[in-house]
Amino acid sequence: MRVYILTPSRQGISAGFDQVEYQLIRPALAALEFETQEMGGAGANLEAEVIEQLVTADVVIADVSYNAPNVQLELGIRYALRRQHTILISAQEGGEVSWHLRNIRRLIYDSKEPAAALAELVTWLRQLKVTDTIDSPVFKALPKLKPPSEEMLPSVPRSLEEELSRAIEGRDAGHLALLASEVRGFSWRLEGLRRVAQAQYRIRDKEGARDSFRAIVEAIPDDTDANTKLAVLYRRLGLPRDSTAAIQQALKSAQTSNQRAELLSLHATNMKAEWTEAWRPQSDPAIHALRSPLLVKSRDTYMQAFLEDLNHHYAGLNALVLTKIRAGLGEQNPEIWGELFDDDEQAASALREEQQLIGRLIGASELVIQAASKRGEGRDNPWLAISEADVAFLSAASARRAARLYLDALGNTDPFVVDAVREQLSVYESLGLFKERLEVVLATIGPLKRTEPLTPRATVPTIERVIVFTGHMIDRPGRPTPRFPAGKEEEARAAIEQAVRSKVLDNERTLGLASGTSGGDLLFHEVCRDLGVRTELFLVTPEPEHVAATVTPSGPEWVDRYYSVRRGARLHVLQASSSQLPAWLAKREGYSVWHRHNRWLLQSALAYRESRVTLVALWNGAESDGPGGTREMINDARAADVDVIVLNTDTLFGLR
Repeated sequence: MRVYILTPSRQGISAGFDQVEYQLIRPALAALEFETQEMGGAGANLEAEVIEQLVTADVVIADVSYNAPNVQLELGIRYALRRQHTILISAQEGGEVSWHLRNIRRLIYDSKEPAAALAELVTWLRQLKVTDTIDSPVFKALPKLKPPSEEMLPSVPRSLEEELSRAIEGRDAGHLALLASEVRGFSWRLEGLRRVAQAQYRIRDKEGARDSFRAIVEAIPDDTDANTKLAVLYRRLGLPRDSTAAIQQALKSAQTSNQRAELLSLHATNMKAEWTEAWRPQSDPAIHALRSPLLVKSRDTYMQAFLEDLNHHYAGLNALVLTKIRAGLGEQNPEIWGELFDDDEQAASALREEQQLIGRLIGASELVIQAASKRGEGRDNPWLAISEADVAFLSAASARRAARLYLDALGNTDPFVVDAVREQLSVYESLGLFKERLEVVLATIGPLKRTEPLTPRATVPTIERVIVFTGHMIDRPGRPTPRFPAGKEEEARAAIEQAVRSKVLDNERTLGLASGTSGGDLLFHEVCRDLGVRTELFLVTPEPEHVAATVTPSGPEWVDRYYSVRRGARLHVLQASSSQLPAWLAKREGYSVWHRHNRWLLQSALAYRESRVTLVALWNGAESDGPGGTREMINDARAADVDVIVLNTDTLFGLR
């Protein structure tokens, strides 16, 4: 959570508010890992930036001692625009608070010893994370009043939008993870984080998108879109209980029929997956599938979703699929079907009702798909064409027509879509349903057990080990304190090679990541190349600027070596046009392009979720010449549970 601290202006008041801030407020925030916003009290005015902070902060801590006018006015703005998460504190010696605040809960501290109230403030802040209690007197008096919508809050800068577009185009999960961490300090952070999360979702970085959407929900528990995306992501990550919890949370705030239909469909899909997992390993899967109550529960929930929004063709189609399966299994297993009812007459009547429902769902699905196609929804949506093929298959009108529709829909689509279609067809096959129709379709699109898509694609070995390198450049002539003398290149190469060899189990399943400066970086790339390990080259600035600034000063030999490495390595460039921070980050104090580069490099390694990551650092143990140095990168790596190997250059080169 991001916190705005509001204290009295100091003119004419000597109450030691710096002491309150640094002995009480900031330690409490640090204990819970809350983000601290810059003070807005001393000399604060009501410019747009301050108002934005009052509106967008997750929490405001307001010191109402001495009835300071600036606090009174800014607190009024906060209460008028946000319904909750405002904490009042005041000094014992701060005088009586104004009458309109006397009935609002306050934390009292001793200005001579503010730290004595630390434990109490931590408790108050911890309670905020688990409660939705309204504390604004404005929203209590006007319960129908709505806080500002996201559209009214500060917008995401265009320069960030451009950077997001580049990251999406390059499918750069590491870049998006970097952006997710960087946007959190701004007043528009929630919308910025949402854009990042959507980008992660789009490139199918499931874990990254999950983390970003979860951060949004922590700030806005009733965010329908974020909870809906989390429900999908949890299901894809094999966490059905978490998915169901996210669905239930989203249903509380869903405003439209389409939102409710989507959420109910997700809930039904989770039940369908649980149903499938239960009968697949059985020796008699059809009988277990028919007996399971999850079959009816899932179908009925799809029906509920379809009735909520008749334009939701996915819900209608899946209701049709499960009804068709249930009726088919009932016809093939009359004794088992009869067990589900009180008598034979009731069983026969129920089977007739299933058949009647099938007819209605086929007609409804055909109309919904036709309407969606007429609206142009199928241009960028392969699922609409696949749904048309599914309905044709289930209607039994023409197996050949269904096969042709499947082939047209799957010809150049994503492998994920192909796998989903094969999974559904395999359900019919495993249950012994629609055998003749399946034979016709499979003769056209290929057997179910094929793992490659209909349009072949190259296979890439799974990466099991990622080695990240950071380290000193070759010393330039005249450097007063040597770090990497030019005459010590062979010692450095040998040490880097030993470190890399110690971590390589299979060179085809190992990946090296590093920048491309003269010295340690290029030596690392060369060592990996000699060992048969593929590397990728990460540049914070455009290549011409990078070469001119970090390679050319070391001489033409290093330039040749750079381009030799470049020919064999995939190139990533973080910033498209400048060696300075992008406009949206330019005002961040104590942050540089080198901070960005190191964090980007580390996040890119961590994006290989199933891999073990090692950081190799060629470093003398001292502070860097500028911001964003090796020490900080090592600390970040260790915090992320990354193995770290430090090659101490003072020891290695005999410099100390």
